[in-house]
Amino acid sequence: MWILRGILFLFFVIVLVAFAVQNSDRVVDIQFFQWQYLAVSVLWVVLISAVTGFALSFIIAAFREVRFRLDIRRLKKTLQQRDTEIAELRTLPLADTPPAVPPHDEEVGDDQ
Repeated sequence: MWILRGILFLFFVIVLVAFAVQNSDRVVDIQFFQWQYLAVSVLWVVLISAVTGFALSFIIAAFREVRFRLDIRRLKKTLQQRDTEIAELRTLPLADTPPAVPPHDEEVGDDQ
């Protein structure tokens, strides 16, 4: 899986560099809410957008990873408690149980 991610990342970097080289002389005007940026290079717009996307993806993945690790820790604790309980139930002495009563033969009545 890490190989596929590495290949995708490398492809994205190559596309980003190719885009930057082809559009290095282009400029755009940006209006972001109340701020205005005039004559900003397309390279900077794409680079900042990519870095922002990577940062947000990393933050979301980090939160998910922490949540999964907490779930795993909780489930391991529950499993350990249940294993301990099963071990304790297996070692219970049998003397506390009432003796088994052998089945007795019922007398057949003379109802004939």
